[in-house]
Amino acid sequence: MLDNAPVTSVRFSPNGRFVLAWTLDSSIRLWNYIEGRCVKTYQGHKNEKYSIVGAFGTYGEKDDPCSFVVSGSEDGEVVMWDVSSKNVLQRMKGHEGVVLGVDAHPMEQAIVSCGLDRTVRVWRHAATTANIAQEGGLEGHEDASNGAVPDANEKERSEHSWEE
Repeated sequence: MLDNAPVTSVRFSPNGRFVLAWTLDSSIRLWNYIEGRCVKTYQGHKNEKYSIVGAFGTYGEKDDPCSFVVSGSEDGEVVMWDVSSKNVLQRMKGHEGVVLGVDAHPMEQAIVSCGLDRTVRVWRHAATTANIAQEGGLEGHEDASNGAVPDANEKERSEHSWEE
């Protein structure tokens, strides 16, 4: 690990109290910028060369949502972490090469990603995808197996997988 690795990207939290900072040591740090201290570090993705952008998002029930951090990775994955526990919730594969940017939809359970492979991919929560399939499908949409990686201590979180 590098000391004081270069910061390549930043994002305010939805409540404006924190800043996520992507650094070239394969870490994403959650900063309380008012106090000037790092409160959480998310690891499990590769980021040593490119400026990768990610986001905050929510999943689960609308009246009791869970928050996540999502990021691209230089190994072609989109990685999601639980904000509080820092556990990797899921790794999604669909890009060939570096995933440069990821964002979460502000109202729907959807994520968008882009990469060096010149593609943009939309990922929807599995429950949303199931609803679309029951209603006749989404034209041009192909399901992909994403291999959720749930924490063994958080069984309910394993039910929240995302699909391309």
